[in-house]
Amino acid sequence: TLTANVGSHTYATNGVYTVRLVQTFVSTGCKDTADIQVVADHTGVRELQSWETAVYPNPVAAGSLLHTRLPEGVRATRITCFDVNGKSVWNSALSGSSIQIPANIAPGWYLCSFHTEQGTYYARMVVGN
Repeated sequence: TLTANVGSHTYATNGVYTVRLVQTFVSTGCKDTADIQVVADHTGVRELQSWETAVYPNPVAAGSLLHTRLPEGVRATRITCFDVNGKSVWNSALSGSSIQIPANIAPGWYLCSFHTEQGTYYARMVVGN
């Protein structure tokens, strides 16, 4: 377990960045490297009541229709879903309140972000078998 402060960085613009962590073992000089993709999104995430944003049915079957509920007057133009490791696994334009889930999406837990003019909203989605 690493307990030392390894630093921090704030990205100035939105985007997907690769962060590289290099650990050098003092006793052997061996290095271990990990590259991790992160998403910087400065679109104005705000705190929401849990009932304001939802997807249903939840769980949903791969290949079926997913319905969204956002606060009144808010319209999402894009949906991006991230797996439990933070990797973007699905990104699509959204023109209404429903969208077809890809048939090849793996069962599991996802965090979906809905991009709107008012900011970014989030909801959990579970894809069942």
